[in-house]
Amino acid sequence: MGMTESYYYQDVQVDYAQVDSKRTMRPSSLVDALQSLAVKHSDAIGYDLDYFEREHMGWMLTNWHIRVSRWPGEGESLRISTWCDQHGRVRADRDFRVVDKEGGTVCYASSIWVNIDTERRRPNRPSADFLDPYIFPKPLPLAKEDYAMPALPAREPDAVMETMVTRRDTDTNGHTNNAVYIDWATDTLSDAFYDGHTLSDMVVAYKKECRRGDRVRIASWREGTTILSQFTALDDPACVFGIMSMTWK
Repeated sequence: MGMTESYYYQDVQVDYAQVDSKRTMRPSSLVDALQSLAVKHSDAIGYDLDYFEREHMGWMLTNWHIRVSRWPGEGESLRISTWCDQHGRVRADRDFRVVDKEGGTVCYASSIWVNIDTERRRPNRPSADFLDPYIFPKPLPLAKEDYAMPALPAREPDAVMETMVTRRDTDTNGHTNNAVYIDWATDTLSDAFYDGHTLSDMVVAYKKECRRGDRVRIASWREGTTILSQFTALDDPACVFGIMSMTWK
């Protein structure tokens, strides 16, 4: 791990537990690796999990856009970098880059994180003195993101799955880990589609906290090679936990 004036980085190796039957990194494993580096960057500037617990504060991810050039294989060496170039009163924009040992691009990702009061479960407004250490003086250039995704089709979904959030699905904020949604969405795909296509683009919007014990309905629609998924409360279709668009090739 290290830090430059442009980004915080970590050199990693793709572990066997992170790959799927294709022997390449599982989409949820990539999301785990990115968000884990964000936590380590926060640790490095003095804001570790103990600090957030003491201050009843935390960062919650609200949006992802991940653009994948290729999926790395088991045992492959990677460098993952992250940086923040701006913040608002309650949010911070964080970008990521993953490259292989030759410097070839594996993926770029953009994300929005909202600072919350973990007792009230409401957005928090930390001071600029708290937020400024996250910002790098010379961040890498990356196009600004609008996190747009197609509208859900006005027809019955092509696949539906139901599940219940258990202890293993939750994180330190007490809600469903962001990466779990990725597994839920990909689990609605047929083996033929998943094995015959490669995920190249993923946009996620987290709308409402999904917590342990919640029963979740995952509905997916296929539009060509784009899969749109919606995550709702099983007993309340109006309660939307999140939506996702995945483009495959």
